Amino acid sequence: MPEDEPALKHFIESVTKEDLYYRYFSDINEFTHDDLANMTQIDYDREMAFVAVRCEEIIGVTRSMSDPDNTDAEFAVLVRSDLKRLGLGCQLLEKMIAYALAHGMHRLMGITMPNNRGMITLAQRLDFDIDVQIKDGIVNLILPLYTNGRQLAVCNVIRIQHLTSKHTHNLGN
Repeated sequence: MPEDEPALKHFIESVTKEDLYYRYFSDINEFTHDDLANMTQIDYDREMAFVAVRCEEIIGVTRSMSDPDNTDAEFAVLVRSDLKRLGLGCQLLEKMIAYALAHGMHRLMGITMPNNRGMITLAQRLDFDIDVQIKDGIVNLILPLYTNGRQLAVCNVIRIQHLTSKHTHNLGN
């Protein structure tokens, strides 16, 4: 929401340049008002964002944007640098997976860099297919959710839905 812009700006300022580089694939010195407005004013028909908040301070964000048919969505996760490796990124991504499943999406996809071991490890733990493209310097993270009208990864889905419902109050809706 537009009123979240100052909190989002503060959150981004608390993320290291390295983590921002891994997330945005370029050196970013500052986000403009327009950049922040685009992040806080989303099109709920094709986009979703979940924000983790502690004491009214944003500490993590996951967002997705789907294709026009709402069958495939690209996701991204960013956690405050000093809070990484505590499970917050996992909770955020699990919430996004549950959202994608509930909305009948077929695949959830992300792109990261080969050096972003934390994201790759998280994706592996959540059964994403990992496709390393050394020549392009990227790693594709792909989680099939449905195929031929059939839901996949049922064991993980049940675990994710349980964890997500248990932690929803911590991450907002």
